[in-house]
Amino acid sequence: MILQSPSGETVENDDADSTSRSLIETELSELGTYNVVVTSYDVGSTGDYSLEFAQDAGSPSSAAAPRDVISLALGEN
Repeated sequence: MILQSPSGETVENDDADSTSRSLIETELSELGTYNVVVTSYDVGSTGDYSLEFAQDAGSPSSAAAPRDVISLALGEN
């Protein structure tokens, strides 16, 4: 799984904690559109994916500011 910020920086993870699940923990500090790319281990493999988002309730910035918009669009590029 790859997370791309509006400025093009990427964070990626494959098999968090020695499992087949990917996990990215990060603060979305830039305004704009973030892209999440999910791929398979083997070229051409397909299957179902589950994508979950969570907000850290203990974070000082966990309350959404009036300008924050949280939306999700699914599709292929």
